[in-house]
Amino acid sequence: MTAALDGIRGVVSDVIADPAGRIPLRVVHPELGQRLLYLATVLPSVLLIAEIARRLAALLRGAEGSDPFTTRTVRELTFLAKLTAFGGTGAWVLSSVATSILAKTVLESGKAIEPYDSPVGWLAVGFIFAALAQLIARGVALRAELDTVI
Repeated sequence: MTAALDGIRGVVSDVIADPAGRIPLRVVHPELGQRLLYLATVLPSVLLIAEIARRLAALLRGAEGSDPFTTRTVRELTFLAKLTAFGGTGAWVLSSVATSILAKTVLESGKAIEPYDSPVGWLAVGFIFAALAQLIARGVALRAELDTVI
């Protein structure tokens, strides 16, 4: 496969074919700006995943230690839904912009590239958290209703 990539034209010097990458190019001697742009393609998503995992772990620890069907659980899951959907979309936008700018630094034409993926995964997970929050909210409401009957 490398042989097919060796004939790539229109790239600046110090850029070689990299068949393992999303974009089949690798900068041999990246400048600081290029390194920071590459970091901007990865870091927002990694930080967001770490924060979601931290909050979810705290939520689960609290639910194990006491009653999981509380308004606190509903609030936390609702916040996680928003954080995942909006934060994930924001991380995707940052990554896409950084990738496009980074591509401009290695292509002689200076042409930007289109985004590689979409924020659909982030939105789907956000909707799952929101659905769980609504299910637990319904459980809280049913428990409150049952408490008034008994």
